[in-house]
Amino acid sequence: MNSLLPSTFFSELLSMDSRQVDFILPFERVHVRESLRGRFSSRDERESFIRGLPSIPEKDVTRDDTCAICQETFLAIIATQEMASVMETPGLPEEDMGVVQLPGCGHRFCRKDIATWVYSSHSTCPACRNEFLPRSMRERESQETASIFEAREMIRVLQLRASGMYEDADEARNNPFNEGGVGNDSRPEPVDREEQEYLRRMQDELLRSMFGDRREGDREPSPPRESFGMYS
Repeated sequence: MNSLLPSTFFSELLSMDSRQVDFILPFERVHVRESLRGRFSSRDERESFIRGLPSIPEKDVTRDDTCAICQETFLAIIATQEMASVMETPGLPEEDMGVVQLPGCGHRFCRKDIATWVYSSHSTCPACRNEFLPRSMRERESQETASIFEAREMIRVLQLRASGMYEDADEARNNPFNEGGVGNDSRPEPVDREEQEYLRRMQDELLRSMFGDRREGDREPSPPRESFGMYS
């Protein structure tokens, strides 16, 4: 896993003028993309974690045991898994089926439903809210959220600077919607069309650096069963 971007990266970028940013951005692009996109691999980590949970055998469940999410009996879930193991094209990969037991609290669920729960950014048991994801995974995802916020804030500040609303980065860090604005004597400079175009190109470059060539409509399809009733 790549290291997080240093916190100074964003402040240093803000202090540069247009020519400096145009020069430095191509060199930073690879580092930015690999660092940020690497942190978006948390879904892969969660998938590996869920698939790594051992399946509960039929002999260890009773007739009345059910999944608290889908209310299907564990015996029926295990039977479906066994049937899939002899099919050429099962509806789900066998490693995404069966019954699993969460570490720590020991509550059991069908694997496909607890996987969907985890992919929806939950890290606690749906039944007792006990944390079951590894601490290192939870801490890394907390850092990811902060870094994404920093990147978005950087783009917002650059937009304000290019529009002439602020004279320097220190002023730009203040809330632009405070009562009284930036002062009674402050007047925005005329908008420079060339500067606007520069900003648009740089924002696109930053977003590509963060997310590669993926667009909003190109997201991976979400797993089924997004709703969990009382546990959502």
